[in-house]
Amino acid sequence: MKDWTDYPWPKEWNAITSADSHLKIPPVEQFYDAYDFDSLVYRFGAAASAYLRETVERYRRGKPVWDAHGPRRCQGHLVWKLNTTMPHIYSSVIDYYLEPGMPYYALKRAYEPILVSFEIGDHIYAWIVNDSTEIVKGSLTVQLYNIFLNKVEKEFTVPVRVAEGQSQLVCNLDEFGQFLRNRLIVGRLVGEDGDPISTANIFADIERHLSFPEARISLEIEGDELVVGTDYFARCVELSGECNVDPFGFFFSDNYFDLLPGDKKKVKIKTKHKEGNITAKAHYSKSKTVIEYKAQK
Repeated sequence: MKDWTDYPWPKEWNAITSADSHLKIPPVEQFYDAYDFDSLVYRFGAAASAYLRETVERYRRGKPVWDAHGPRRCQGHLVWKLNTTMPHIYSSVIDYYLEPGMPYYALKRAYEPILVSFEIGDHIYAWIVNDSTEIVKGSLTVQLYNIFLNKVEKEFTVPVRVAEGQSQLVCNLDEFGQFLRNRLIVGRLVGEDGDPISTANIFADIERHLSFPEARISLEIEGDELVVGTDYFARCVELSGECNVDPFGFFFSDNYFDLLPGDKKKVKIKTKHKEGNITAKAHYSKSKTVIEYKAQK
């Protein structure tokens, strides 16, 4: 066979696949043009992650804004394609070596049982999705955050009570009035006891229209957990490991995540290696932070 179109499946499949395959590309136009291999991997990974996050969250909300008080029209959702199937080059969330990529972690966050979800339409709306077995009671604080000044410019808090198995439109963000689209919108849901339940953040503009500060990541190891911090907003913190030039076999409970100053992200480490180095870097920052890892005895 010269290429995949020579494969002996029905000819109409080739025509459909050839004509429509570009429609299956995620929204790469929202991200900066790639200038090397690493930025190309990021562009496609971030685009796929954005598409999956928006799609899964919309399905999980299960109803449109104009019928927010109506019944949930979608009661479940499943992404069943974990790897790429020939001849396509899309839909992969794990690679050939079974290493999870950016879309894997985006899906993991989008499928959290209790979810803060922002929807941008004629207005910006904040939803809570509760697919746990208990009623969620607490409060949602929505913040307008300046990522260069490390400053919350505006915020408000609303009480929340969402029944199990339900999604609820909590509020819109009209209270903020007009604001620059490079401000980060942050939602923090806490329980009645003050413990955090779910956090989400989103920009009102596409990424290629934004600039990001130089973020320096701090790392500490506590047992089998990595504690990650930052001095400025860190866009897409990537964690990677290495043992004797072997980059494979390091797995993290979360990866490719955004991080705000003052927040401490605890990530579980799972690896076949007894020791090695773990590196953390925000995508748009030059600085890298490396910490030595040794397995607990």
